Amino acid sequence: MPDQSPTSADETWLAYVELDVFADYGSFLVQDDTARPDTNRAFITDLMNNLVAATDGAIGVGTARRRTLPVILDVRTTPPDDNLDDWDHVTEAGLRITSGRIVVSKLDYRPTTPRTAVPPGNYTAHTYAKGFDTISDDRIHGDDTYHVVLWPGPVAEPHVLKRHPRLPIPG
Repeated sequence: MPDQSPTSADETWLAYVELDVFADYGSFLVQDDTARPDTNRAFITDLMNNLVAATDGAIGVGTARRRTLPVILDVRTTPPDDNLDDWDHVTEAGLRITSGRIVVSKLDYRPTTPRTAVPPGNYTAHTYAKGFDTISDDRIHGDDTYHVVLWPGPVAEPHVLKRHPRLPIPG
């Protein structure tokens, strides 16, 4: 999967935004703007063990650190060309967008939280993470990054495509 930004002539991109997202409790959500996710015990357990969970209108992404992290939201018309070699951990899940807006945050619905406009519909999502080996023992310092790619497709059940060998991350 190329780690690059789109050009204005590239018609395969529906939306692309580079964000700084606060990963409170080692996670963040990619969700429909109107969704109010049920983050029950099973959701939290999946998030901790696999760094991915899903509920109606939202995908949970587990992170290696509990700080503000670089996240790319990349919405395309076609699936990415997956080469998982350069990534530490890769997951798949599905997301239904009804509002036409995606929010990437930690349960933050303030009007100032960025919204990304996308066509309503069903999306498949891959979340790519790297930099896990740079994380300090206290999970404060490191160079981890996250790239969330969505494209129109089935709402897949969350699962791991490539697992980092030291999961779940302690602490």
